[in-house]
Amino acid sequence: MRIGVGLFGNGVIEDDGTISKAVLVSEIVGGGDGDFATLKEAVAGMAHQKGFTNMAQGFVLAEKLLQQRGRKDAQSAVLTISDGKPSFLFETTEKAQEIEEKGIMKYMVAISEFPGSDEWRLMREMASQPAPTNTVRVPGFDALQDGGGPFVREAIAKFCPLAFSPSQAEDQNHAQGWMLVYKKGYCGGLGRALSRDTTDPEACRQLAVAAEATGFSMGRRYRKGKCCVETLQFTCENYKQWQKNPAAPECPTSWSGGFHNSRYYDWYAIEPTAECDGV
Repeated sequence: MRIGVGLFGNGVIEDDGTISKAVLVSEIVGGGDGDFATLKEAVAGMAHQKGFTNMAQGFVLAEKLLQQRGRKDAQSAVLTISDGKPSFLFETTEKAQEIEEKGIMKYMVAISEFPGSDEWRLMREMASQPAPTNTVRVPGFDALQDGGGPFVREAIAKFCPLAFSPSQAEDQNHAQGWMLVYKKGYCGGLGRALSRDTTDPEACRQLAVAAEATGFSMGRRYRKGKCCVETLQFTCENYKQWQKNPAAPECPTSWSGGFHNSRYYDWYAIEPTAECDGV
């Protein structure tokens, strides 16, 4: 993912009669940790501009950034966050339509207290359709006093469904008591099949627990539905390593000296709860 940021709301009529341009906060940057850290710092330094809502100029800047730094092999998108009805409505809707015709997705987050307000209706109209999929309404500034976490999560779920949060994934793994450790492979050796028609990991886990297994594998592709028992012995430290570093899990032992790659299986581990309680 690559992200750039622009700021509007600084609208004034310049001496030559034109409307002030939106402010560039950050060029589009890549997914490196340093890039996003710099981006986050730049966003934290944003301030209220005290001008009118020059949203059309925000669209102009967004389009320019995407043309200059966007990737041709990725879907371009503009996420607009606003609490006000844009000035120069005709020009704004015309520019929104123009970037839509260029294949750029438009996501809208509106800070609007009432669902029947003109501002919310307009934001829904300017969003890429269908509007319910591409819009989020924040019911007023009071709803943001605690950081707006629920609305952030809603926006990410709608606008970027493939986004991955390591902290949320770790919380989920801890709550459910098992985790997906390795895709397209397994650690140790495949055990006996417990079922040939199970596609839900939780259902497979229950079968594995009943078989007193430490983990389970689930079939992919032609072996989809297959649930296999895993008896690899691993420690609480192994499990915690998998939780902390899901992108680079370590296989404590294997016939091949590491994870055995297989396009037909995904490998899951069951949390050794009793052993981990005191760690």
